[in-house]
Amino acid sequence: LWTLHVSDDEDFNNLDVKWEYLFGEDRNLDNQTKTKLTFNTGRLDAVMKGYQDTDDGMLLVTVCENDVPGYSSCNYMNEGSTSIQFELIPHAFSIPIICDGNFCQNDGDLDDDGVKDEYDADPNDPNKSTIYPLALRDNASDNSSPMSGLALWLDASNIDGNNNTSLSDGDAVSEWKDLSGNDIDIDKNDSGNLPKLINEQNKNFVAFNQNGDNNEHLYSSKTFEGLKNQNKFSIYIVQKLDSLAETDMDTISIIYGNADIIAFENNSWVEGGYRFQTCIPGICSDVRSGNGNTNINLITLQKDSSNLKILVNGQLQDNHNEVFENTDTSTADLKIILSGLKF
Repeated sequence: LWTLHVSDDEDFNNLDVKWEYLFGEDRNLDNQTKTKLTFNTGRLDAVMKGYQDTDDGMLLVTVCENDVPGYSSCNYMNEGSTSIQFELIPHAFSIPIICDGNFCQNDGDLDDDGVKDEYDADPNDPNKSTIYPLALRDNASDNSSPMSGLALWLDASNIDGNNNTSLSDGDAVSEWKDLSGNDIDIDKNDSGNLPKLINEQNKNFVAFNQNGDNNEHLYSSKTFEGLKNQNKFSIYIVQKLDSLAETDMDTISIIYGNADIIAFENNSWVEGGYRFQTCIPGICSDVRSGNGNTNINLITLQKDSSNLKILVNGQLQDNHNEVFENTDTSTADLKIILSGLKF
């Protein structure tokens, strides 16, 4: 129901109205009424049939003085007319305006995908719950579909899947949602010591062992198969170290049993800098590159059939040491561990 209250300097009965819905879906404006309240004021009503919260057209209402010489019908830009426009914004309302008897209650999650509508890429489609950044899309215009081959995406600005609405600066993080669509949530801990959400330089981080080696870690309870039998892959990590004093700190390990399959380590005790290794039982490839610092860095780990590479902020790092064996990753079920642990 659309309602317009009108005040004029002449008799309200001398006013006509035209309701139009433009540039959007096929909608009819029915049950149009005109109610006089005082000599020169009144109310104009119309019901838009079939309205949905996804509608994105424009409502144009034109009110005309019908006593103007030569007047025949009320139209936009007529002499003696006044028009007002209402742009309909999709998903602008957390509670449906129209209740059809089946959809009268709304808990803020219309498609029951666990993501509040105000943060949902498409509140009406449970398969489109996440807005993927441009770097993680195959189609630049499709922000709700991940790129092909995306195996894991952990975003510190969206740890809980609701843009951190359930978390505050300094809170312990017991679960880090995987936003890739593969549900590899990092949700288990064996020590009771949990990492914390911190905000630094207006950026969110999950901080592990900020006050020393407290065995803070998280790991995936669900089997990770995203790199199974892969000879070529990339891992991207945004990282900031508090100190370079500690050595051999694992940031991420992807393991089977107690054997590292894929691992990234900071401040390798032999050469310093970064260490990236991939192993299958009895065979390992290992590269140590670059020099660590305490800046915010984008670390890229790349493996293909010829070598391992470490890039820092897009710059390929010089290798201190490299041992390479051309092997695929293990066919075994893998588990992801995030930590700042020393090994």
